[in-house]
Amino acid sequence: ARGAREADAEAVVAREAESVLEAEARAALVKAPTRLGAEVLLWQLGGALARALEGLPWDQPRRVASELSALAASASFGRALWQPPSVALVGPTNAGKSTLFNALAREDRMIVSPEPGTTRDAVRAEVAIRGIPVWLTDTAGEREPASAIEEEAIERAARAAAEADLAVVVLDGSEAEPKGLERLRDALAGRPRLVVVNKADLPLRDWARTM
Repeated sequence: ARGAREADAEAVVAREAESVLEAEARAALVKAPTRLGAEVLLWQLGGALARALEGLPWDQPRRVASELSALAASASFGRALWQPPSVALVGPTNAGKSTLFNALAREDRMIVSPEPGTTRDAVRAEVAIRGIPVWLTDTAGEREPASAIEEEAIERAARAAAEADLAVVVLDGSEAEPKGLERLRDALAGRPRLVVVNKADLPLRDWARTM
């Protein structure tokens, strides 16, 4: 009745910005989920990028090109601080994916059991790893499905891996080489991936030493 109207936080902070760069940094700061992200964005609000551009040796084109390339290379890191990348834990059953997921999430989100096929659905949690926010997904283990439900769970795991920015392949190096490992490699061909040989406190099999 007195003229008040609803406005989201991004619109409010954008109105106070003096440039496009400042407006984008302010809008990102509202969403920064970690302290590191907030610190970097506050640094940008202080004019870090503007100063870096102003300080370029514009009379030396080759140096300018090199330094601009270095600045551009840091963009993915900066974007990850407020747009968390997705990481999927994939691999055979009983390799320790859910245990790793719980450890990174710092809570018992997933049931951990010696019985294969405990994880039936892809479960996500936002975690921070050294200040970088990450959407972490735990998936069903790769094996021959024992039921239609498990087959659907394995298919969802494959989709989660295909859509993730990074697939972390968790393997139990103390057991015999798992079946379906080649199929998993083929599914992740050309995709960013990181192989983690788990249970390294136990004697490792020869195949695990070559991963």
